[in-house]
Amino acid sequence: RVDGGASKNELLMQMQADLSAITVARATCPEATAAGVAYLAGLAVGFFADRDAVRKTVGRGVCYTPQMPREERMAYLDGWHRAVAACRVFGQEK
Repeated sequence: RVDGGASKNELLMQMQADLSAITVARATCPEATAAGVAYLAGLAVGFFADRDAVRKTVGRGVCYTPQMPREERMAYLDGWHRAVAACRVFGQEK
């Protein structure tokens, strides 16, 4: 599950689904922090009976399913790992 401002970016969400090879579900409310505060306040004043009542109000937004072929995903991940390794070596040259 994803939320926050970046979750509004459809390309980013599809890339996350593709590179992680899992379905990514965007929250219906992208600002989950603010929503969480509201839910906690609702629980505190008795607006919601319990956590299950809160869960029933939270819906799933758009779901992104992996579309990228495994070979392509592995090539991207290999490049990422090589870039991270290069940065680690670069930072140790003092």
